[in-house]
Amino acid sequence: MTVHATLHKRLREALDTSDLNLKTIAHRAGYSSGYITSLAPRSRHMQPRNPTIGAVWAIAGALGVDPLWLLGA
Repeated sequence: MTVHATLHKRLREALDTSDLNLKTIAHRAGYSSGYITSLAPRSRHMQPRNPTIGAVWAIAGALGVDPLWLLGA
């Protein structure tokens, strides 16, 4: 599995299991909820976006997960 595929899968997992709603996560990370959703779309027909490393760190912090775990390290 590629780093991008792992990131998309783990981000979706973290979002689905978080006690926080997407709006709160987005606010804490400093990104829009639409941007975060585009990184791990639910539909297989949508092509996920690839974030910058800064976005990965910010979103991981908002979710309370290790950014390296999101990247598969």
